[in-house]
Amino acid sequence: MATDTQLPTLISSKGPIHVFTIRVGTPPFEQFDAELLASLVLSCNIIVSASAGFNAFDVEWMAEEGITFCNSKSAKGLVPAKDPAGLTLGIVGLGAIGKYIARKATVFNLEIKYHNHTRFLVAEEKHFTDKFAAMRDGTFLINTARGAVLDEEALEVARSSEKTARAGLDVLCNERSVDRWFFDRDDVIIQPNLGGLADVAFCKAEMGCFEIIRAFFETGKANSVVNLRQLKR
Repeated sequence: MATDTQLPTLISSKGPIHVFTIRVGTPPFEQFDAELLASLVLSCNIIVSASAGFNAFDVEWMAEEGITFCNSKSAKGLVPAKDPAGLTLGIVGLGAIGKYIARKATVFNLEIKYHNHTRFLVAEEKHFTDKFAAMRDGTFLINTARGAVLDEEALEVARSSEKTARAGLDVLCNERSVDRWFFDRDDVIIQPNLGGLADVAFCKAEMGCFEIIRAFFETGKANSVVNLRQLKR
């Protein structure tokens, strides 16, 4: 049974739901929108996601229905340790996760460079982008943000020309139909949104969700509200 039919049944059998917490996405990559969540509208005050990303959530619709939507700033995995002293770490997006990685990296005497632009490596033309050209030869590229921020065709060119030595992608542009090029490479590692799927990370994210909910009902104000601007309209 699909989630959009299970949810109304759950609500009718368990009573009105005032708080809705989402731990992970629902396969096959359903969007958290009006079609899925409409049965919550009459009673739900706040929806909290245990992940940092919210591109799968219709925050505009939630705001229109007066539902506060929050993400979890505690949704950070553990950074594995390997001695990279003397190298430069470039971080695109110095948010909660980016700052967490930067703090970890300073222990290994890495030089940290960062940029807070949210759109990165999106090429208007289908060829080598200036962002890749600006990188040092032999760069290791890791994307744990959103699939859409990376031009995958430009990555193919960069890897073939050895501008990048290796790539690790936790997210892809089209996760329902992955470019077959990735499966033929042993120098590109892909995984389906597993970057935060560690027990410790999940525990932190869930505790963060409960802290958001507690603050919302105790003070009337939630932490880490994604659709605050829309709610104020």
